[in-house]
Amino acid sequence: MCSVRGRIGLALGDSAPVSRLALSSGFVIASKYELVSLLGAGAMGEVWKARHVTLHEDVAVKLVGWTDDHRDGAELASRFQLEARLAAGLWSKSRHIVSVTDHVFLEGAGEGTEDAIAYLVMEELIGEPLDGRLERTGPMALPDVVAIVTQIARGLAVAHADGVIHRDLK
Repeated sequence: MCSVRGRIGLALGDSAPVSRLALSSGFVIASKYELVSLLGAGAMGEVWKARHVTLHEDVAVKLVGWTDDHRDGAELASRFQLEARLAAGLWSKSRHIVSVTDHVFLEGAGEGTEDAIAYLVMEELIGEPLDGRLERTGPMALPDVVAIVTQIARGLAVAHADGVIHRDLK
């Protein structure tokens, strides 16, 4: 989520998303992350608030699922692995990039899921999505806009310096 404090993270969808992966609160991914609530859904998958079952730490989990008959399954898995590796390498270089702490590709993920699931675990960003703030307060003052855009640009500059182009900035 791009929170109003200007950290590059995940862009979330509607305010009341529905899980397309047929997952629900309480489902545990890889015996480590218990899903708490669906935060958003996009073209590539879903983002859930989750809790590490032994550390009791809240995190955000991005999940992408597909079935064996999905014609781009291998390509999706490869792209997701690349995203995880690049994100993990970037977050330590800027406080304006969300931290990535874990990722896994699971085949045969279990009942109630697709045939394969890949997940990416990130820090939970506390804040308000920019679209929500604009809806709540109306247009922002120019100094506030400049502060947010500057922070986002700093994160993008770090990514670009490493040859990474963010293709889905919202």
